[in-house]
Amino acid sequence: MSQFFVKPEDIKNGDFIIKDRNEVNHLAKVFRIQKGEKIYLFDNTGKRYLGEVCEIQRFFISGKILNEIKLKEKKLYLKMFPALIKSERFQLLLEKITEIGVDEIVPYFSERSVVKIPSEKIQSKLSKWKKIIFSSSKQCNCQKIPKLSENILKFEDAILSAGSMDLNLIAWEFEDKNQLKDIIFDYISKNQRFPLICNLFIGPEGGFTKNEIDFAIGHGFKTFSLGNNILRAETAGIVSCGLINLLIN
Repeated sequence: MSQFFVKPEDIKNGDFIIKDRNEVNHLAKVFRIQKGEKIYLFDNTGKRYLGEVCEIQRFFISGKILNEIKLKEKKLYLKMFPALIKSERFQLLLEKITEIGVDEIVPYFSERSVVKIPSEKIQSKLSKWKKIIFSSSKQCNCQKIPKLSENILKFEDAILSAGSMDLNLIAWEFEDKNQLKDIIFDYISKNQRFPLICNLFIGPEGGFTKNEIDFAIGHGFKTFSLGNNILRAETAGIVSCGLINLLIN
């Protein structure tokens, strides 16, 4: 069952009210929700509820909270840095990594990025991506909507934004020794603090340049391999997020 967003301040005294126009339309016109039906709700603070619809009006839907759903505490805060790739494939990547459980997304321009977005169009792109992330969050029952950065960074600035004590990873097709699980288990054995913060970089269609890899390694990043086959950028991002979540959570 999909979940629906309700602002924290709109949950009071065991009742809820959904005022967002898109959410109201989605419930009333797409799901054709009826009085007495049960729905899942989330408030983007990490809380999730089971509610019962009591009133359906044109501009709001209200009801009562039946119970708060206890959620498993996450051991991982996964911050994904995807290089810009062609529009449809990038949107697919955003959708799927949200489903898997990424916590934050920071797009960046790489030396080999074929996609160039004029500065005056960046905010409209970010707005579109936020809608994709929000929709995917509802569908896959995320605890929170992944945070999307307010700008598209340059590669070097993105690398420098990562904490030096975090688990910093960069997928590289020419890495022939380091396996992802070995890097993660070694890091956990030395850093028993949770939630663990992981910064994951995925390159563009043409991969990273040697200068970019050297820059990342010079700032504490570990390169890792995803096997013998060369994966598309969006596939590499989806696979990497899934494996990291599986190995840590």
